[in-house]
Parts: sequence; C-alpha cells; structure tokens
Amino acid sequence: MLETRPGLAVSTVIKKLNTFEGFCFYNIYLSIKIAIALSSLFLFVQIARWRKQAQYKNPFESKISRKKPGENKKKRRFDPNELPPYPEAIFIGSGTSSLMCANIMSRSGYKNIVILESHDTEVGGSTHVFNESGFEFDVGIHYIGEMTKRSLAKSLVDTLTENNLEWEDMGDPFDCVYTSKELHPVHVGLQNWKEYLLKKFPKETYLILELFGLWNDKIYRTSVKDLVESLTQDKDLQKLMCYSWADYGTPPNLAPWAMQALIFKHFGEGGAYPVGGSSRIAECLIPPIEEAGGKVFCNAPVSEILYNGSKVMGVRVMRGSSSYDIKAPLVVSGAGIRNTFNYLLPPTDPGMSMMSIFLGFDKAQEELQINKSNIWAHFGESLNSVTEFLGLRVEDIVNSKENQVPLLFISFPSTKDSSRLENEDLKYKSSCTLIGPANWEWFSKWDKYEVKKRGDEYNTLKSQLGQKYIDRLLEIFPSLQHHISYVRMGSPVTNKTYLGSPFGEIYGLDHTIERFHPNNIAKLRPKTDIPGLYLTGQDVLTCGFVGAAFSGVLTANSVLDRNIMNDLLRHHQRSAREKDAKKDK
Repeated sequence: MLETRPGLAVSTVIKKLNTFEGFCFYNIYLSIKIAIALSSLFLFVQIARWRKQAQYKNPFESKISRKKPGENKKKRRFDPNELPPYPEAIFIGSGTSSLMCANIMSRSGYKNIVILESHDTEVGGSTHVFNESGFEFDVGIHYIGEMTKRSLAKSLVDTLTENNLEWEDMGDPFDCVYTSKELHPVHVGLQNWKEYLLKKFPKETYLILELFGLWNDKIYRTSVKDLVESLTQDKDLQKLMCYSWADYGTPPNLAPWAMQALIFKHFGEGGAYPVGGSSRIAECLIPPIEEAGGKVFCNAPVSEILYNGSKVMGVRVMRGSSSYDIKAPLVVSGAGIRNTFNYLLPPTDPGMSMMSIFLGFDKAQEELQINKSNIWAHFGESLNSVTEFLGLRVEDIVNSKENQVPLLFISFPSTKDSSRLENEDLKYKSSCTLIGPANWEWFSKWDKYEVKKRGDEYNTLKSQLGQKYIDRLLEIFPSLQHHISYVRMGSPVTNKTYLGSPFGEIYGLDHTIERFHPNNIAKLRPKTDIPGLYLTGQDVLTCGFVGAAFSGVLTANSVLDRNIMNDLLRHHQRSAREKDAKKDK
C-alpha cells in the first residue's frame, strides 16, 4: 500500500506513483471523489427539475372543461375590452399546433392564454370551413390517418378534445389513383394494397416487395424519384408508389423517401374525417383553454412581437389605423418560421403553392355516383411533370389547346360526413374540392391588392387557369359537367391572404432532403434564442394534422419544461390496458 505519512520525500511519492499500485490507488481515489461530486450535481439539478415540473400538472390526467364545443363561437371577433387580465402567454395563429399547445398548457396550469388569429371571421387555421350558396367546403382537412384505430395520435386527440370529436371512417378504398385512364384503388392496410399491386404488376413482383420493405427504413438522403426509378421503369407503377406526394407538397425529385414512407405509414389503416366537418377540430380543442380563463380571437392580425432587447414583452395587434399592445411574458408563434423572423431561416425554399377550386353540384351524391374516396389524378408522363409544369409561363398554359395540368387532387367533402344528411339545406347538394400545383410567380404581381380588388386581369387569369383543372376533373367524371351550379377559385395569393404564407405555400417550409439535414433540424426547434419566444406549427416538425398536433406537444414540452411526450405515452398505455381489461370481462 502506498505510504502517505508526513515527511515522506516528494521523490519517493513520485516513485511510488510510477508503480502500478500507486497509480491505481490515487486514480481510484480521485475517480470516487469525481463520481460523488457529479452525482451530487446531478441530484441537485434533478431535484430542481422535479420542483419546476411539479409546478405544472400532467395534462392527460383529468377533464377540466365544462364548456361545450362551439359555445362561444359568435364571441370571438377581437375586442380589446374582452382581453383577460394579465395573460400568461400569447399565441400568434390559431392553427392545430397552437390550439394543441395552448390546450396542454391550460390543462397543466397556465391561465389567461390569449390566441390571436388574423382571419377575419374564422379560427382554426386550415381546419376551418366556409359556407356559400348553400354549399360547405373544407379548406385544408380532406382526410386524416391514425384516427380509426388505437394509436398514440388518437389518444392525444381524444384526450385533448375530451372525446367530443368523433371520426367517420372513409371506408375501403380510401384513396384512388388515376393514371393512364385507369382508376387504381388504394386499399386499407398496406398488405392489402401490396397484394393489389402484385396482382396488377406481376412482372414487377421483386421490385414491389423490395420497395415495401424500404418503407420502414430511415432513408433521408435519397429522393423519392431516385429511389422509385431505380427500382422500376414502369411509369404507372412509379406513380402509384408515390401517388400521394402532394400530401406534403414537395415534388418527388426533391423530397426524401422517408417523407413518402411516413405518409404511407400514416394512412396504413385508411383515412377518417371529422363528424360535423373539419371546423369541429378547433371547436373541440378550445373549451379547456377558455375554462382556464383564456380567449381565442379572430380578426386579430399581429403586426409585431414586442421585444425590449433582452426578452419578449408581448405583441402588437393592428386593427385599421389603431394598434393594441398586449403584454405577456411568453409568446408562441404558430405563424411559420418565415413570418416570425427571417434571420433564423435554414437554407431552404418555400413549399409549393396550389390552386384550389371549389365546386357545388345540384344533385345528391347518390345521383352523381360519387363517394368518399379521394382521387389522385396523375396525367403527366413522368415524376418530373409537376416541376416542368411549374416552370412554364402561365400565359402559355391557359392559351394552349392541350391541357398541361399534370396532377389533380379530387375530394368530395359532402360524402365524408354523414351527419350533413340531417341538414335539409345540404342533403340534396354535393360539393367537390380540386387542388392542383401552381407557381406563386404566376400571380405575384397582385399580391399588393386586397381581396376582391385585384382587377379583371387577375380574375380572368384565375378563371382561365382554374378551368384547366376543372376540365381534368371532367375527363374522369364527364357526367358532372351538367350539374355544376357553383364555382369558386383560389390562387396562390388567396393562400397568402388566408393562410398568411409569404409565397402562397400551403405546407410552410418545403419538405426537401435539405430541410431534414441535422443542421436544419437543430434550428427548427420550439425554443428560440430569444427569451420568452417559442415556435410551434408544421415548420417545427412536419405538415399535416398529426404533424401539427405533435408540434404542439413538443412546444408545450419545451415551455413547461416537462416531459409531455412521456406523460402522453403513459396515458396511452394506461388507456390501452383499461380498454383491454374491459374486453376481457
């Protein structure tokens, strides 16, 4: 054993340290001291975290709302006299992610949350609907996956809406793909769809099996187009294997295969539609916020985030020539990365814009022989067709005798919600939504004009281009031509007006390979470098209802400094056990 008695010569100690015994003794002793110090530090930090977390309740443990969904719907137009005293947080935008996050925060203990929506009459972001001439149209929710069977996403939605939001199964098939003048059904269950493709393309058996095996792989640096084309030369099969890429709005040559795989997994068990229409989503998420003293306002455009140089102080709302400063120690922006601040932008382009056409028919769905299935109509020859189309001059497109529209999404919202049949005004009418690719530059010169003040040139161009999309619909459903009684069209500048997207994009930041680079993912996080400012929305995670919902969870996780995902997982597992126990009885 190494001697440490007083008076021992330094040279002797050094000699003994050079021995294996001395080396081990002193290093073990030092290691123990370091271990004790680190353990104490860890325990101190953990206790501090536990104390902070204890400030906020588990949001999934209890029902807190006594208000009925839609109860205060008519009282949501912004009125500064209706603001709650001393708001604890302000949200910019009332989309799914903002409402989810505010709902969780309210359940956890936050009070007097204020949510500000720029839309003049509706809250809920892309989940809202509009009614005109006796027709009802959804603007953003056409179908949602993971809501027909037990899933983590369904547990989240069911709990935060307190089971007030019901879902109607879209049936089987839930999607159809139109290509080469043939309609291919997309069946519920990936196995069923795989069997259909194997039967339809028997010569491509090996490639189909290989591609289905890749759906669970983490392929981030391979584009959809490169992967699909490397496996098969059959043009129809290529389109079928990535038919729904417009669900995330990035053409196949730019999107990572992982994004397409995520979409297939999301809709693996089919699609569902909210009973009562997509506006029910916001109506069912708002009551817990209001129960905790919060307010949700429309017609409340935020012009500025108030910042004193060191932290966020609140926001400024502009109403005509009047401005109103609302103070709060915390601001959550659901308005998108670009709208919040440009200097934090990762090197990526805005997402693709779209034309939207809303059609009303004067016959019931049974007479028109339409159903719940969405239709993805691919008219282009290759997977590059949309990119090539967006590069054309719009004047050439509208003047060409040949219809060059390469892709069209067709939805019949009137068929998806059977509760509408109880409404005599809607029962004998049907509606259709068409969405197709469009270039922001085609309409950008009218960006500076207000709605309904963009002039005849704009309206003529919008009508001529929109007719091209309608003509594509009639190629598939020629019998609908004589029953169109209502037409309304929206251009990329319409998208900017109602969605607040700077370039008319419908999915925020583009879902390219570059966007999912680790450096960019690190920047797209809820907590910013500005104290008191947080982000939420599809730019933080991915687009779509479920992507936005879990973005709200991540932001709440960051704001509360509580592991909300762990709370959700435990709640989901506990609920599953309880349901299984009831079945066994």
